[in-house]
Amino acid sequence: MNVTVIGCGNAGLIHAAKMIEEGHKVAILKSSYSVHEEFYNIICSENGYNVKDETAGGKRFFAKPEFVTKDVEKAVSFAEVIMVMTTTLQHEAVAKKISKYFSCDKKKFMHRKV
Repeated sequence: MNVTVIGCGNAGLIHAAKMIEEGHKVAILKSSYSVHEEFYNIICSENGYNVKDETAGGKRFFAKPEFVTKDVEKAVSFAEVIMVMTTTLQHEAVAKKISKYFSCDKKKFMHRKV
């Protein structure tokens, strides 16, 4: 399944990593231009990121998403499922950014409350 995770913070990265580990193709959309910029730059330069999964006894692995981007259209077009992993205060802004690029009949949309 092609999954786009919106949000490049800790929650977005670990959820993306677990889906990659399960064999899904995952893209990560960096949704803001201020928070977690350092993570974004490292992931882009290293084509992925190191994970320590405390839910699996501290297992370590390298998560390599299909791509990491700030390009909303590219990220949404890739997805069969979209997971919004941003803070609740960003949900309205995220919805406005992505709404013009997908229709509800073609995408599953998931979000969490923070």
